[in-house]
Amino acid sequence: MEYQLDKNSMKLAIESCQQKIFALTLYLVGGDRNKAYDVAAAGFAEALQTASPLEDESTLMVRAVRSVIERSRDTKAIPFFDDADFADLPRPKREPLRLMKKALLGLDLDTKAPLLLRDQAHLSYKEISAILEVPEKEARIRTTQARVQLRNKLDEVLRHGG
Repeated sequence: MEYQLDKNSMKLAIESCQQKIFALTLYLVGGDRNKAYDVAAAGFAEALQTASPLEDESTLMVRAVRSVIERSRDTKAIPFFDDADFADLPRPKREPLRLMKKALLGLDLDTKAPLLLRDQAHLSYKEISAILEVPEKEARIRTTQARVQLRNKLDEVLRHGG
């Protein structure tokens, strides 16, 4: 159901997706929190500047994520392997997450974007296709291919001792 975003609705829409977009951006730019914040904030600003008052929350999210992906592509960041995200977890749970993060950061942006959109941001294939500007079937294919590449990268990380 589409509805108009008034000022309060716009604020709620931003609050509901800002964490997802920041987390996505963090992985897209290599783990650098400062760069991720800058990219996510600029992506939101761009989405809001071009937003129509008749847009719904989903359309705003698509605009913001599309902008974040493009801005991430142009961002030069040093890969950052901070394990602070997992500090509150017990070691047996922390290690697999650390290895997965390392493998994920080893993928290029175009490979990991659809995977993160689906598995981290929990977006539908319809939303992913809108963000990537490809047919829905292509969004599914890219996500599946990204999972295979992530599995291969994880095997590589494990072979090299993590």
